[in-house]
Amino acid sequence: MHLDIDEIAENLQRYYPTDNPVAIVINAGYRGKERIVHGTLATIQDKIKGEKLPAHLVYVGNFLNKRYGIDEIVNGSKHRKGKRSL
Repeated sequence: MHLDIDEIAENLQRYYPTDNPVAIVINAGYRGKERIVHGTLATIQDKIKGEKLPAHLVYVGNFLNKRYGIDEIVNGSKHRKGKRSL
């Protein structure tokens, strides 16, 4: 499946504020290859610009703040403290 993150982010910005947290799980389910990119609707496009997105999941919402903390989402700090799951 091809994901056009620019189009997805633009569509989501119609319903969510641009500071809404987003997480894209790249290579979702592939141990050793899985990676999570955090950002907001305003920043996620720049964070994954030029990357190929094979098997992936996109999570959008404030629940990410509770899991990772607002500073990590907004400022792009290191992610994943301990557990593999979102």
